[in-house]
Amino acid sequence: MKRLLILIFLLSKSAFAEFDQTQLNFGLGMANISFAETESGLTPSSSTSKTKSPASGSVSVIGGFIEREKFLGPKLSFTTKAFVPLMVSSMGSFIYGGAGINYYFKPVGSTGSFSSKEAKILIIPKWRYHVGASMGAGFLIYNTLESKKSDTLVELSGNAGITYTKNKDWGYRGEFIFGRGIGFNSSTMGMRALLSLCYTME
Repeated sequence: MKRLLILIFLLSKSAFAEFDQTQLNFGLGMANISFAETESGLTPSSSTSKTKSPASGSVSVIGGFIEREKFLGPKLSFTTKAFVPLMVSSMGSFIYGGAGINYYFKPVGSTGSFSSKEAKILIIPKWRYHVGASMGAGFLIYNTLESKKSDTLVELSGNAGITYTKNKDWGYRGEFIFGRGIGFNSSTMGMRALLSLCYTME
């Protein structure tokens, strides 16, 4: 019945569809960043001209994040996001900000509406599945045997997630992100697991 009504609306000359909502996603997550220093980024010690050996390790961070997702149609969206640490760890810390694109697999990936002069149909998909890609900047603080260090990174990442829509305003999302970062002194491989509330703004 729903498909028939949508078809009638699409065939109507006065009908139009709206899939341009903005969604705000916010919640908690965990980031695990594995790093390896590059030899070109190391400097000799003050007491000798010998260059220190590159260090490697990982940093785990529990943080909060916020993401603004603007839908460009029923299957595509543009995102801007930020991740900040909430709990200080002895291993180090990680901050990230970036932007990207999400692609939704189902024919309708966002809350939308079909309207005509006579009526309006509101579409609220229950389950939504997406993949995406992002580019951003990160700031990594990490510890080695010699000292505490930091590095600024450029990160390319891919993500996959699932969203359950409770009603036209609220939903829940789980997302996994895998990223590769290149910095001045190190390279990284990072994973982030995020759980969020989703609020659709009119």
